[in-house]
Amino acid sequence: MTNTDPRFQEYVFEAGGALTFLQLIEHFLKLYIDYSFRLAAVHLLGKMPFRFTGDDFKNAPLERLLATFRKLSDDVDLINVLETLKEKRNFFAHKGFVQYFEKPNIDEEHYQKSLSSAKEIKEEAMKGFFLLFIEVSKLDERIMGLGQHQVVPPDAQNDAPR
Repeated sequence: MTNTDPRFQEYVFEAGGALTFLQLIEHFLKLYIDYSFRLAAVHLLGKMPFRFTGDDFKNAPLERLLATFRKLSDDVDLINVLETLKEKRNFFAHKGFVQYFEKPNIDEEHYQKSLSSAKEIKEEAMKGFFLLFIEVSKLDERIMGLGQHQVVPPDAQNDAPR
């Protein structure tokens, strides 16, 4: 097997696609959390201190992002889709490429199983990402719908008039 092996190239393409969409999901969960905190900060301005920011989640693992997202979103279907991806993401992030090489002379059956797994995870991750993208867009529209109100980051609340 060489790096010009068409099977290897196909597997790398599918596995890379799966990992890309899984990474996008993590990024958009961080965006959703950040936007939610900014929206809450606007509504709570002058009523109570609110110093939560998306910065607290910059390096958060997927499990923490999902736990926080569950508290900020009512989209149960999306939450369920993302939850089912969690274990697959953990496996794939750590063994996605390794599973292809588990057998020194990969046979057709092992190749097809590995390729099928990569394709399945990619499809599920794509679906989850697009659903999450829509949810983030809806939240962004709600924030922009505040009209002339500017979304004030929580750390700027201390400077706000009372």
